[in-house]
Amino acid sequence: MAWQEGRVSEAATAYRGWTDLVRKATARGVVVRRARIVSEPLSDYTRCEYDVTGAVNLAGGEQVRWLPRRRASDIALPR
Repeated sequence: MAWQEGRVSEAATAYRGWTDLVRKATARGVVVRRARIVSEPLSDYTRCEYDVTGAVNLAGGEQVRWLPRRRASDIALPR
């Protein structure tokens, strides 16, 4: 997989439209936040998502927080 070989920039290119949209919104003062509830141990998919988050979401100005599922038991979330 490209991300396992350190080629995260390929994902950043694929999501350029999203990054640009978030960058424009945050430049206007809009706060874009995302919470990711994750199961542990992390799957390869989740580890890839974590690595790509910096190049895509954070680069656009989005605020992303990660919360282990075991710590989210008192939050009203759909199953």
